[in-house]
Amino acid sequence: MYTAKVENKKGDILRLTGNESYEVLDIDGLTPGNAQITTAATGGMDGERLQHTRIEKRNIVIKIKPTEPVEQNRINLYKFFRLKEIIKFYYKNSNRDVYIEGYTESVTGSLFSEKEILQISIICPDPFFKELSPTVSDASQVEALFEFPFAIRVEGVSISEINMEKTKNIYNKSDLTTGVRIFLNARGKVKNPTIYNRNTGEKFGLNIVLQEGDRVTISTISGRKSVILERNGEIQNILKYVSKKPTWFQLEPGDNAFVYEIEEGGENLMIEFETNVLYEGV
Repeated sequence: MYTAKVENKKGDILRLTGNESYEVLDIDGLTPGNAQITTAATGGMDGERLQHTRIEKRNIVIKIKPTEPVEQNRINLYKFFRLKEIIKFYYKNSNRDVYIEGYTESVTGSLFSEKEILQISIICPDPFFKELSPTVSDASQVEALFEFPFAIRVEGVSISEINMEKTKNIYNKSDLTTGVRIFLNARGKVKNPTIYNRNTGEKFGLNIVLQEGDRVTISTISGRKSVILERNGEIQNILKYVSKKPTWFQLEPGDNAFVYEIEEGGENLMIEFETNVLYEGV
């Protein structure tokens, strides 16, 4: 069993399955798509040399039959599948609960056949399904110090304290290599933070002094790479502060270990890693 629904750009949601107004006949484009593999012959070598690989866009095609009143239910579909507009397609089965974003390419069908069937085509430039919520891993841990029974001293007692870990393992549940969003939250002065991928030795550093309350967002996601500083309610692009020869980290499926170092104020920095779990198909 599966469920499918769509959400238009206004946030309105239409359930396609389990809806007495529609009968879903088929949904194509849910399995892993096509890869484009480019090779070239090299003189004196058997076979060919690999030059380039990439995964193509995804095309989801829904065949759906409006039930009585057919005309009213068909027109209602147009409100959700507006041509050229962005749409979210949600799909859930016993193993995966995911969504993908795309654009309505076409809504076609015969209005004069005995059994009116519509075919809806959605083009998804980013071909991967995502889990509904990203996975967030905190590189700092709060150690609970509150115990019963207890007595509070005159000078007070700590309820909890921050214990910074220098090494953090990030588990990537995705089917494939993905980018990551890294959040640096300063609780005081922090000078020149650098993050290392312990698996590969790659690094990403900033030559900057952060102030209390600063938040830096580093995105290594393909097509969305950026380094943004939020300070006193203002947002700044701080790519110019990135250290030389940085690596825009990519997470391999499975365990990925990161180590970080700070020139000054390590106790003032909290680091979070946010990843989207991506799937090639459902």
